[in-house]
Amino acid sequence: LEVLRHVHTLSLRRAAGVIFLSRYASEITQKSCGRLSNYRIIYHGVDQAFKEVLLESSWPLRNERPINCLYVSPTSPYKHQSEVIEAIAKLRERGYKIRLILVGGGEGQDKKSLLKQMRQFDPKGAYIRWIGDVEHNNLPSLYSKADLFIFASSCEAFGITLLEAMSAGLPIACSCKSSLPEVLGDAGIFSDPEDADSISSAIEKLLSDPELRVDLAKRAKTRSKEFSWEKCAEETFLFLKETIDGYLK
Repeated sequence: LEVLRHVHTLSLRRAAGVIFLSRYASEITQKSCGRLSNYRIIYHGVDQAFKEVLLESSWPLRNERPINCLYVSPTSPYKHQSEVIEAIAKLRERGYKIRLILVGGGEGQDKKSLLKQMRQFDPKGAYIRWIGDVEHNNLPSLYSKADLFIFASSCEAFGITLLEAMSAGLPIACSCKSSLPEVLGDAGIFSDPEDADSISSAIEKLLSDPELRVDLAKRAKTRSKEFSWEKCAEETFLFLKETIDGYLK
């Protein structure tokens, strides 16, 4: 890791220009490599298919069906699926009819740890489902079937699945770490992704307050419109042109 840090620092220092995906990525990188003379923060966009997602069902009332919580992310310790599983179990104990759908690949020790956590809290498979890898063009359908989105990562340069959920107009319980508050803004409920109690509390705020839930979902949808691939492309090519022109002078 030290060798990797040294090589990356050398590459960044020698570059004519550097693009970062967020202010967070810019700040944390430059704390390591030093201040860079020419850089730009250019956010990712989101595919049109996620903007066109129509939620299939209204919010379940009187326990007519389980509340579907979706978490889309590869399995990894810093994604904190284990803490999310524990948080959902705590909410079940409090009487909420809720279930968790985990989407994203995993292998090796990460997969074993996830399966162990699932067996510990839901040995009969009653309310936790792990789908695994899903083709990107099939993701909008999964968003459309969800009632609530959870994103509990503690290390993200941007957080593209968070933006997808925002575009779909879902209420969101989100990690308070790395770049995620920068992307979501005031359009979600934040929690400490390393603390199951904090996650369960954030989700419960959405479960128990219909007006807040609807308001935040609308805010997330509106905020997502600030991010587009067209804007990303325009800003990228402009920065490349400015960098090349400056380099040739």
